[in-house]
Parts: sequence; C-alpha cells; structure tokens
Amino acid sequence: MDIDRLIPPGEVRRICRELGLRNWMALSDRYVFREEAEILLHTLSPENTSISVEVFRSGLEEELRHGTFAGPNNCTNNHPLLTGRLALSNLSDDCHYYIQRRISEVETRLKHAIAAGDPKQIGELVTEFAEACKCLCETETTVVG
Repeated sequence: MDIDRLIPPGEVRRICRELGLRNWMALSDRYVFREEAEILLHTLSPENTSISVEVFRSGLEEELRHGTFAGPNNCTNNHPLLTGRLALSNLSDDCHYYIQRRISEVETRLKHAIAAGDPKQIGELVTEFAEACKCLCETETTVVG
C-alpha cells in the first residue's frame, strides 16, 4: 500500500497549517524547532507536565526517521501528530528513552573506532559519549530532584 494513500501529503500540510507548524512534508532535515515541539506537546498531552519540551523535541527529531527520511520504509509521511504520538509513547515508557538510545549509539560507534584504531574518531566519540552521559545525569536530576 502506498503511504501517500494512507497519509496523504495534503493532509500533512493541512495539519501543519492548522497547528501553525512549518510544512513537515518539505523538511530537508530532522530538525524540529522548540516552538513546534511546544505546540505538539500541548496539543497531544496538555495535562502532561513531566516531559520537558526539549526532551520531547529530541524525541520528535528521532521519530522523524520513520517518515519521509526512511525512503521506502516511510510509515508516517512526517505527519506531526503521528510523529508526536510515537515520541510520547516512548517517553511514557521511559522518560530517558532518547538519551539512553543516543548513549548506546555513541557507544557502538566508539567500539568500532577502537577496533579500527582511529585515535581522532575515538577522541571525538569519547567527548560525545561524555556529553550524552552528562545530559542523562542532568535529566535524572530534574526528574528525581
């Protein structure tokens, strides 16, 4: 089944217009503006105050991988409400889902760099890993503290 028949591009554009978002069908990258994340978080979960806008924004960017950026595996057509639901679903299971995923991905790339003996890449990835771990500690402090 063609994704454009299930989730027509015109419908995605209409929803974006109604919500005051950019046209997500025309995104050239997976960057989501903070204002867009605020609108979607309030639209999808107005009573939820436990998920920060920045964590939700990060989740939206990650979940856009299921949209037009997935090529033949596109399953959301960048529909902002579907993308937002995916992010909320993951965050409701674990509020650190995206940060832990980032740490895991960097750790995997670091192992490959070590195996390849690439000191420059190792240094860059150690820095990225430390930043991701710091981010996790900060969100745990926010949630717990």
